Amino acid sequence: LDELIGGVLGVVEGAILLVVLLLATDPYFRGTAGQVAAVGEFPVFRAVHDFINGSLTAGYLRDHVIPNLLAVFGFLFPQAIRDGFSTAAMLLDRLA
Repeated sequence: LDELIGGVLGVVEGAILLVVLLLATDPYFRGTAGQVAAVGEFPVFRAVHDFINGSLTAGYLRDHVIPNLLAVFGFLFPQAIRDGFSTAAMLLDRLA
């Protein structure tokens, strides 16, 4: 039982870390997609974001999890972050 609970909590922790990574890097790197790294930019963050960017997991988190998370805890985030992820959700609603 202990191993099972530990495994489930590990998966949940990994999902939380991916959400945090996307919340922290998407507003900057999605606005500068395809551009050369800026002066003073930490290149590891761009490499990790580019690695995760096209995955189905990142797409699901961006389209479903993060907008719902911001709907509940949006008052804790800046308006620019809320607007960036809410427009993605609105675009998906129009396509559906």
